[in-house]
Amino acid sequence: MRTLSALLTPRRSRVLVAATSVLLVVSAPILAGCGGGSGTQIPVGNISPFAGAYSGPWQFTSGVSAIPNQTGTMTVAIDANGNITGSLNNTTLSETGTLSAHVNNSGAVTGTYVSGGSTNKATGSLSLTSGGGLAGNFAVAQEASPGDFQTFGQVSFTLHR
Repeated sequence: MRTLSALLTPRRSRVLVAATSVLLVVSAPILAGCGGGSGTQIPVGNISPFAGAYSGPWQFTSGVSAIPNQTGTMTVAIDANGNITGSLNNTTLSETGTLSAHVNNSGAVTGTYVSGGSTNKATGSLSLTSGGGLAGNFAVAQEASPGDFQTFGQVSFTLHR
């Protein structure tokens, strides 16, 4: 004759297997969305509309007589979070520089441009062109004294993928 414990053991096993199956089915979508890294997770549908790699010419129009108008080329990459990194070649002054910025989903941009030993602040906007490129206009400012940025020109560009 089987004991009560022996009779319940197979039933407990079936219940445990069923409960484990339900747990896995319910938790699988949740676990699939969790990353193990320390980076920011991007919910599906929240990827920056500007994400991609772009390059092309830029133009700087000076607002100060001592600074000449300038031209050059740039290459930028925008990640899924809207972080922008790039390099610029100033053909007028024979200098190169780096760009670090952020664009929100509406196209508002804030960042810095470092070249020739100076750091400039850039604020402006980006928009997507009908051909899938990137158009932008930025006011460029330099720190005249701590915390006091003075705008000295405007950069505009249309870049292509």
